[in-house]
Amino acid sequence: MMPSNVQMARMLGWTSIGLGVTELAATKWVEEQIGVDDHEMLIRCFGAREIASGITILNNVGLTKTMTAGLWSRVFGDLLDLAALGVASATTRNRKGWLAVTGFVVGALGLDALVASRACAELARANKVAEEARNRVQRRPAIPNGNPQQAGDGRQMESLAAQI
Repeated sequence: MMPSNVQMARMLGWTSIGLGVTELAATKWVEEQIGVDDHEMLIRCFGAREIASGITILNNVGLTKTMTAGLWSRVFGDLLDLAALGVASATTRNRKGWLAVTGFVVGALGLDALVASRACAELARANKVAEEARNRVQRRPAIPNGNPQQAGDGRQMESLAAQI
């Protein structure tokens, strides 16, 4: 059975936290893997961005606009990572490491975009269902026009309750 969109989002949130902590705590190691020097600040900024995305995703109990924003921030972060890796490709000293990291980011981009788009579609469906339910329930005064004689015998309320 495939995980739900919320479960997938939460997994990606924890992945963001892990990647971010790695980029902050093992900056030199990340540089070695990519084959570059003197990019500690950029890698640390990318790490902070990853942690912020992870917290945004994980700070929600269910599927919300905030969670989907966190998912899309991962997608845009992947694009930033690929741009930086593109620049690094010209000067890398570790072509295999650079290819591995770039492949990982491309795969993450695909997964992130899939989960973000599916989560947004699910949220839109849920919002549509909720809106339709609100529209079915018309707000009527308990006593129409303030006249007790027009209140009827309650059959209208039973009919409305049956529709819901």
